[in-house]
Amino acid sequence: MNRRWLVGVTLLGILPLASCTKGGGDADAYILSAHGTVVVSGVHVATFHGGRHQLSVGDTVRVTNGSATLSLPAKASLELRAGRNDATVKVAAIPTVVDGDVLAVATKSGVRVEAGAGLIHVVDGAARLRRSSGVTVAVYEGSATVEALGQQLITPALRQASVSDSGALPVHAVPLVYDRSHPDPWDVRYLGDAIDLGTQLARRSRALTAALPTPLANAAFITKVVPPLRTVHGFDDSFVDSTRSVGETVVGASIALAGNGDFAKRWSKAFSFRSEGADWGLVALDEQARRGAVVSVLDSVLNGVTATFVSTGATVPRTSGTTSTIVAGRRSATTTSTTSPPSSPGTSIPPLTIPPLPVPQSPPSTPTTPTTLLPALPDPLEQLLGPILKEEHRPTEEEHRVVPSPEWPKTPSAPKTSHESSSRRASGGSTSTKSVRSSHK
Repeated sequence: MNRRWLVGVTLLGILPLASCTKGGGDADAYILSAHGTVVVSGVHVATFHGGRHQLSVGDTVRVTNGSATLSLPAKASLELRAGRNDATVKVAAIPTVVDGDVLAVATKSGVRVEAGAGLIHVVDGAARLRRSSGVTVAVYEGSATVEALGQQLITPALRQASVSDSGALPVHAVPLVYDRSHPDPWDVRYLGDAIDLGTQLARRSRALTAALPTPLANAAFITKVVPPLRTVHGFDDSFVDSTRSVGETVVGASIALAGNGDFAKRWSKAFSFRSEGADWGLVALDEQARRGAVVSVLDSVLNGVTATFVSTGATVPRTSGTTSTIVAGRRSATTTSTTSPPSSPGTSIPPLTIPPLPVPQSPPSTPTTPTTLLPALPDPLEQLLGPILKEEHRPTEEEHRVVPSPEWPKTPSAPKTSHESSSRRASGGSTSTKSVRSSHK
């Protein structure tokens, strides 16, 4: 009898410690998984350097190094990370983001989170919450409803909205913003394919604009440039914005052609999202366009033109002895000598003549003839992109510029040399041909 009483007293002394030790499994519990240094204050006061711990309502969690995941009831979770502002969350039935970056992940039942003057309800997806001056909600998947001062704003996937500290909401959500050169790790997790594709499409857009100068783009010109558009019923000048560059128009057309559904609606949605400031990769993901089909259309156009393309009838010599002539979008080929002079100033470019290789001395009785070495034909895409991408690109008014996110985690990175920076500008991104992952619903 005394032994049972002693065991009972011992268990009662241990149970209060279980709330902040390893274990848990209760669906209604708040479980912290630390992957770095985490400071807990409130009901419990402790510093963790890893492990799995059970917390209580009233605890405040701050990640000072690395990251942590706070599992919530209803299979929702909040990911926290150290950064310029260390992520800080107060544990409650409706958790409060006090500072820093938090990734809210929820099922169809959703999760509610308070941040600043707003109440954010994330449903069936994931959203990045950034709390500093005000709060920014960037939705990767699903949707998020932002409430403030009795007003609501529904933010669909691939959009974001900001709430000021006074509780003011924007009129509508805007395209999600990311830095294509130095993307946020969470952006890479959910938008990696779109970010890479955006780099590829931006390069092709610039190349096409440089190779296809035209004073006025119309439906007739675009259908000659993009043959698949000839099969689209009702495609006319009402589709084409004459103030938009040729490259932008062709990229948008390739996205509209590379998906399912009504073509006119896809065309309108793609260019509308683009005009709001969306990166081309984000537009392709929003339209659920097939990456292979998008790139195939663009590359077929690029392969059909040369580095110099003049729609008024200029001739573009080729080192193979063939001259391409472009007249109103039609190209014909005629065989000419690679050493022939231009027909008239301003309308053609002198062909490239390779100087002869040195030959060994021969006896006077057997004179030799100088030899002209002709190089192998270059790849049309490399020939077209090379001169353009060697120069530092300066965005035009028509070209979209991706604005870096204002804050990033304080993850140390090695300083870049000027050689590495030049290589990055020259490369323009990966040339992966994976399919665009449609990660939102």
